[in-house]
Amino acid sequence: MRIENTGGANPTQAADRATDGAAKTTNPPPKELDDQSVVSPAAELAQGADPQRLEALRSAVETGQYSVSSDALARSIVDSHIKP
Repeated sequence: MRIENTGGANPTQAADRATDGAAKTTNPPPKELDDQSVVSPAAELAQGADPQRLEALRSAVETGQYSVSSDALARSIVDSHIKP
């Protein structure tokens, strides 16, 4: 299948015209946005986490000593998607 340029304008010339000062359009300034924050349920749970336990887990992950049972991981994934 072949697509022909039926518009009569050379695409390169059209691009040149678009970058010409007279042909430029100005974008309106962005609307002011309201700042918002949303705390996920996981983040809410982590707020009460023991910093020493978190550091021990971080260290175990970094050294490759942390492992998760594939059965426990699969169960957690399924349980997180099943609504009671």
